[in-house]
Amino acid sequence: MREGTTAVVSAKVLIPQVQSLARERVDALLARIWQHRVGLVVAPAGSGKTELLIQRYLALLSRVERPEAIVAMTFTRKAAGEIRERVVAALRAAASDAPPAEAHAALTWRLARTALRRDAMLEWNLIAHPARLQVQTLDALCASLMGRAPLTLKVGTLPRFVDRGMPLYLEAARFELDAAGVDNVAWRRLLDHLDNDADRLVQLIAGMLAKRDQWLNFVVVDDKEAMRVNLEKALVAEIDRELNALDAVFPREVVTPLLELARHAGANLQVGQPDHPLAKWPEGNALPPPSVDGLPQWLSIAEWLLKVDGTFREKIDKRQGFLAPSSASASERGNRVDQKQAMGELLARLEQVPGLVAALHSVRALPPPRYDQASWSFIAALLDVLRHAVARLQLVFAQENAIDYPESTLIALRALSSADGPSELLLALDMRIEHLLLDEFQDTSLAQHQLIERLTEGWTPGDGRSLFVVGGYYRLDENWGLGIQEQYEATTRTLEEQRYSIYRDLTSWVASFGAVVRDNAGVKEYGVLFTITLKAFPKFGFDLNFDPAGAGQGAGQGQ
Repeated sequence: MREGTTAVVSAKVLIPQVQSLARERVDALLARIWQHRVGLVVAPAGSGKTELLIQRYLALLSRVERPEAIVAMTFTRKAAGEIRERVVAALRAAASDAPPAEAHAALTWRLARTALRRDAMLEWNLIAHPARLQVQTLDALCASLMGRAPLTLKVGTLPRFVDRGMPLYLEAARFELDAAGVDNVAWRRLLDHLDNDADRLVQLIAGMLAKRDQWLNFVVVDDKEAMRVNLEKALVAEIDRELNALDAVFPREVVTPLLELARHAGANLQVGQPDHPLAKWPEGNALPPPSVDGLPQWLSIAEWLLKVDGTFREKIDKRQGFLAPSSASASERGNRVDQKQAMGELLARLEQVPGLVAALHSVRALPPPRYDQASWSFIAALLDVLRHAVARLQLVFAQENAIDYPESTLIALRALSSADGPSELLLALDMRIEHLLLDEFQDTSLAQHQLIERLTEGWTPGDGRSLFVVGGYYRLDENWGLGIQEQYEATTRTLEEQRYSIYRDLTSWVASFGAVVRDNAGVKEYGVLFTITLKAFPKFGFDLNFDPAGAGQGAGQGQ
């Protein structure tokens, strides 16, 4: 987000070995972060993200008039309880006159000590009354909003919450299938797609109902053709994004020999396969365009260079367009040997390029940019079935006097909405909440993103309120992780920057490699990211041109 108000903290932060930085430097950096209106922390598990959130909480306690003005949210009751306990423990420890020896603990101690002075001045007595610390789960916040929802939402008596809603989803899906009858076109099309396996279809619909907060707003539409156009635009955008990432990591010094070898192979393959993709390559010394128009050529490159398992070929033969030298005439034999040798050397060079093989292999999984009629008929049928299944689920909820947590999020969103502008409930909350802190932000659903957006939509530059977000990358297993970040311009909501990274945890340090796509005043810029993060050394990224008034624009990042 622009407005000169975003602080970004990346990688390992505030760990016990932070003594390698001078205390004054750490304090200066953190003070710079804490004055920003919006803060984002991205780091792997175990790096001290929650500790930083607690320090932010303590810093805010020294500034607010009421502790309830600070709301911290996380995803489990256990995590919420732990954060509250750690804040109270920090306040208790601050009553001691001796600061800890460790730099990060000493910083927490100093922040807590300042908060204690505020506590005493305003007679909060937080150590004796920790319930005043608003640390809760997002689900608890939604339940609270439901309890205050207006009658027009028809919530009625607050129902019981179910942690495991699959039995209810299955019941709704089965009821809807039974009610549809054998002549229902939409259900019939889905069943045909699954070889008439009704049990499997019910399971799949139930699984979709469990995640309806992620898609419901997009599925309930009157104009399916307009939706088709928008979906195909999204497909084109995703294809362009993947191809841009591939183009960014492709080494330019190998382009000319690659194209020469591709045309040589294409000419040989054309003899037996006139329609082979390599046979249609145009003349020139440039890679295909990194857009949907160049997708067929990029696919031909990927299929030519890679094996089925997604690794570079080790052996090449006539199937790749390189004929055996033994079958050639004496005058041609030397040329065939040279071409095969050049191709082997090219593959060896490409194999050394970080991220290239993964980017090439991912192109193989890209969908067509347009739906054929059969595919769209299936999607249209699924849209109809899902819409009715959601309505059936509402009846099941009413019969059981129960709802799941996604439903509470959707009800909370409706409670904060109004056709005439902000609802009365939102305006009331807007007066109470001054600072939002969110832990484990990577786990938020689309509806929860919308909830946070709704809670902050009335905030304006200079009003003193702040949003502080802590998140990590997605763990694939113990060693590997995947990170996706998107940054939007604050006022126009333009997608300014996209980052896609793969992380490798190597015990004492973390390496990441990825691609970045930026929108610079309408001009796309592409780059490659490679970072090595020592777990024993903190790393900060922040806007060099921070402008508290929101008038300036950041010109770069310092780390």
